[in-house]
Amino acid sequence: MFASVAQRIECLSSEQVIEVRFLSGAPSMWFIYIVECADGSYYTGITNNIKRRINEHNRSNSISAKYTRYRRPVKLVYSEKNDTRSEATKREAEIKKLSRDAKENLIRGPVAQR
Repeated sequence: MFASVAQRIECLSSEQVIEVRFLSGAPSMWFIYIVECADGSYYTGITNNIKRRINEHNRSNSISAKYTRYRRPVKLVYSEKNDTRSEATKREAEIKKLSRDAKENLIRGPVAQR
């Protein structure tokens, strides 16, 4: 039986550590994020660990998105929390369909009413 702590598998050939978490009933949080690439374009994705994922986009060729691999560095400009991966995936699809202007409005957030 697995404990609720992360079990690590070290891949010495690629110098990566893959974490496999077996959580006993604990809810996981999923995030939708938008990064701005060095060329000014936006990339939208989902993850359960934003800090790790941004690091992967900026440093790793093997696990970064192909799109961001050639547009480094990327910086996080927006994120949202979701309770499930399914919800996050649906929201990611919605955001990806937005125009650039709509994405920029989302990133800026609500404008204070005057």
